[in-house]
Amino acid sequence: MESLQAKEADLTIESGIELPPEVGYWKGQAMRMQVGDSVLFKQETPAMSLRYALIHIGAKVAKRYMRNEKGWRVWRLEG
Repeated sequence: MESLQAKEADLTIESGIELPPEVGYWKGQAMRMQVGDSVLFKQETPAMSLRYALIHIGAKVAKRYMRNEKGWRVWRLEG
């Protein structure tokens, strides 16, 4: 049976490199919304993505299927 031996890694350790801010697409859109704003989506998947992003930033959210508009609408209620 072969034993696994760690080989010396080929890496360079650097100091003072800034970590860029991590803001994904949906979180960025959620942060742009004001209380009372809403967005209409034709599919539920992107509506859920925006809903989760709003919840993640601490907002109160509502999501409903709008029969007249034939799509999903997401509202930012508070926060």
